[in-house]
Amino acid sequence: DVGGQQKLIASRLRDAGQFEALRQGLDALKAPDVISSPFLLSLLVNVFNEEGRIPQRRDALYRKQVEWVLRRAATKACESERWRHLDPDQLVTASFTFLECLAFVCHLQLKTRDFSPTDA
Repeated sequence: DVGGQQKLIASRLRDAGQFEALRQGLDALKAPDVISSPFLLSLLVNVFNEEGRIPQRRDALYRKQVEWVLRRAATKACESERWRHLDPDQLVTASFTFLECLAFVCHLQLKTRDFSPTDA
């Protein structure tokens, strides 16, 4: 519902003054399935926080969402003593490349778009 969406946005948006710009970006996106999913909407707000805008193409939006998740994980990993020697940007690039290869194998080799951990 709209009230729930607004609460979620308000809780994740860094700058409350950007609410209207985000709302306009959501309206322009014309992707009700993305906006109606709390998980995807929260990722979308995170992308907006980083980029200051919402990509208009769905593939670009998903790419930015994945990059945001990978960057967050890489930054956290590189804070630990074990991984401190790694560069977070290189880790993000390597992780994204791995995910692209995995998607390629799943789509072209296995003739499917979906996979489970037991498929590895």
